[in-house]
Amino acid sequence: MNGKKSLMVFVVGAFLVFGFCQQGFARGGVYGYHGKNRAGQGTGLIEKKLFHEMMFVFSHQEELGILGEQLTTIRQLKISIKKDLIKKNADIGIVEVDIKAALWEDKIDVEAVNKLIDQQYEFKKEKKKALAKALADLKAILTDDQLDKMESLMKEKMSREKGGR
Repeated sequence: MNGKKSLMVFVVGAFLVFGFCQQGFARGGVYGYHGKNRAGQGTGLIEKKLFHEMMFVFSHQEELGILGEQLTTIRQLKISIKKDLIKKNADIGIVEVDIKAALWEDKIDVEAVNKLIDQQYEFKKEKKKALAKALADLKAILTDDQLDKMESLMKEKMSREKGGR
């Protein structure tokens, strides 16, 4: 009897651990469990907001009355900013490697490391500015009526999600 009880506890424990692991991977999607993209860069508020709003526009294009030309312009904006982000994340990652390499040296050149750190933050600043501009461009593509409709649809969706919990 004691052996069966131990086996049962083990099996239940294994299912729980497996279930929690699956939750971590399920939340990941493009971004990992800890909010990092494939390049290891953290996703910021502006980036999340931009791609959330773009996805919302694509999935509600009929309700928003998005026309063919507008949709094409939004797709081009999305492709352009994604390419730009790939480049900027690569630049940030390369400088990160350079910083680590400089810190591995027996004698650390603090001035050189500081320049690399400044360069890395310059790339991060450029990335945030590009994301902010893309978000502004997205909103400029939409008419005032479409923006109002999008806001009301988002509020409606959020209230449904909160009510369903």
